[in-house]
Amino acid sequence: RSGRNPKAGVRSLSVRQITVTAQASNLKDVCGKEYLKEAVDRLVGWDRQVDTATYASLLRYCGNAKALCYGRLVHTQLIRAGHDRDRVLCNLLIQMYGKCGSLDDAYGVFDKIRNRNLFSWNIMIQAYALNGHVDRAKFVFEKMPQRDVISWTTMMVAYAHIGRVEDARRVFDKMPLRDVVSWTA
Repeated sequence: RSGRNPKAGVRSLSVRQITVTAQASNLKDVCGKEYLKEAVDRLVGWDRQVDTATYASLLRYCGNAKALCYGRLVHTQLIRAGHDRDRVLCNLLIQMYGKCGSLDDAYGVFDKIRNRNLFSWNIMIQAYALNGHVDRAKFVFEKMPQRDVISWTTMMVAYAHIGRVEDARRVFDKMPLRDVVSWTA
């Protein structure tokens, strides 16, 4: 059922509307901040299989809203649905937990990814750096099997943001490849 709920003054959405919209990768209209709670509550109460695009959209919204409790609910549903080995979703979980400041949860997901890609490593470094844990970011950076310009730039910016300009300069000087972002960061 769709329409207005006069008592709550909030638009009511059916699970079908949320899912169809999510599958079209357009959750923006359905679950902006005011609808995030409703979307996650419906996901939890729904007994049908939800596709990975729906989970991905919800994880992005939870991270951007810094809605850790809803992100954890989505993570739980993702596990129940058997999507906990999907690398893309795991990367989005790391990103969501990082944005919410839950670094132990972020690293827990990162640690379970069997075949990490560059994005997995970079997003873990970014989670630590975003939360001011530059030494932990450096630890992950040094363990990386390979690095790209994003890895180097993330470390450089992390050092610069906490005032360790000499360390940022050393990272910059060691960069094998620089791009416009590196030069202007």
